[in-house]
This record gives sequence, structure tokens and C-alpha cells, in this order.
Amino acid sequence: MTFESKFRKKNKKIAASSVKTYLANIRRLARALNHESIPDGSAWLSKVPAWLRKEKLNTRKILAAAAVKAAQTYGIKHETLSKIMKDAGEQYDKERQKGKKTKREAALMPKDGFAAVAKAATKMRGELPAKVRTMKDYMRLQDAWLLSFYAKHTPRLINSVQIGRGANKIAQKGSKFTITLTDHKTSKSVGTITIKLHKSLNALTARLIKSRPPAINHHYLLSAPRGGKMSASQLSSRLRKITSKEIGRGFGAQILRVLRATENSKEMEKVREYLQEMGHGLKQEKKYVAK
Repeated sequence: MTFESKFRKKNKKIAASSVKTYLANIRRLARALNHESIPDGSAWLSKVPAWLRKEKLNTRKILAAAAVKAAQTYGIKHETLSKIMKDAGEQYDKERQKGKKTKREAALMPKDGFAAVAKAATKMRGELPAKVRTMKDYMRLQDAWLLSFYAKHTPRLINSVQIGRGANKIAQKGSKFTITLTDHKTSKSVGTITIKLHKSLNALTARLIKSRPPAINHHYLLSAPRGGKMSASQLSSRLRKITSKEIGRGFGAQILRVLRATENSKEMEKVREYLQEMGHGLKQEKKYVAK
């Protein structure tokens, strides 16, 4: 049995999206240590701690977690890897709590902040062809939809969303659309995520779905340039390509989430202060609302 088969068998209770992410990160770690694929034996992991300690904080945090999962799959001890993961996580949280940009964020975030995303999306929509005749036309439409979507909503990658079916789906009711994410990275702690698309996205979303060329033979919302299902890595690359061309700085969903959180930081601080004063959370807050 290959490593990937063992990993999937051992982690059946983890969300499918998380399994894919872990495997992608373990592959990345294996390639960094000169392996074309994830070895079936565990010997290579002995070199991982030394390699991780030389990496940047964010890389160390992400890949240390992947290394721990790999060790658990092999059935070997992982105390050293777990300590690196814990230390990196604590250091990362400490840095994030300062509310300051990292060097990477400072280099990638546009000067106009989150507003730059909406501005670029508006420009893209204005340049769309009147009719979608080719796959190239369709990709222009999809790119405009992607940036328009992330200008209003900032979930993690949505490559797993299907049209009208599946655990993660987009559904239409009248002229409105809703994305439901049941299988996602934080599904155990957060539960199902429901995104009611902003009204400005409804017509564009309807056009995206109705304009699908014959080359697309799957039910996923997003397509790769040749018509196949768009993978998570392809979506990340596509977002970076779009933002690089339209905004001048290539970034993906993580920076988009930082931009939006920064944009709403003052409002969220007021909410936190209010909830602290009331002495309860958002769930209990609903019980006190009387309209």
C-alpha cells in the first residue's frame, strides 16, 4: 500500500479538503528533500527537523504540521516534529496578534487595500466580450467572476464547489445564488458555511453557469483552461495571475482574507468590545434581539 493510500485510510474522519491539503504539503516537503514523490518508508523524515528550522515562520508552521501527520501515518515517533509545529504555531499567533503586516504581506498588499480588488473587478467586468464564443472568452468571464467574488466574499479556496450538488455546492433560488460549504478545513469546529452571494454577483454568476462551453464536461463551478476541473493549486495560481495583471501584485486567497479583515478591523473591534461588555458571544447575542 502506498503512503497516500495509507494516509487516506488512516484519516477518513478528516474533511476531504483537509486530506488533500495535507497530502499536497507532504509532497511539497518530500520534494524539498529531493524525493519525486512521498516515500513509502519513513527514513526521509529524519532529515525534516533540520530543514524546517531553516525555513521562514509560515512555511515552518504549515510543513511541520504536515510532517507530524506523515509521521503518524508511518507509525513513528514525532516528538521533535510536534515541538517544532507547536513552537512555530505559538510564534505565528504571537506575531499575528500584533496586527502588523508581515514582510510578505507588505510586499503583496496593494496601497489602496481591499478597495483595489473591487476596483479591478469592476474594470474586468467592463471589458468582457458581449458573447462567450470560445474557451478563451469563457476563461476571461471566469476570471472576472473570481475577482468579483473575492471582492465581496473571502472564504478559503472554492475549487470543490459543484453546481447544484455535492457537499460543497452553489444553488440558485430565483435570481439569487447561495454557496454552501459542508466539507471544508474548519468544518468540525465551525460547521457548515453558507454564503449568500452579494446582489452584484447574481447576474454574473448566472452568466458564468449558462455560458459553459462544450469542452467542460464536469459539474464543478470552476474550470481549468482546457475544460477540466480546476484544482486547488490551479485556483491559487489563477488568482495570483489575475491579481498580478489587474492590480500589479500577484496574491491569492490568503492575502485577500487579510485585506478584508484589515478593511473591517475597526468595525470588528467595536463588536468585540460590545460582546465583552455584554458578557456573552454571538450565539447568545441572538437571544437578546427583539425586533
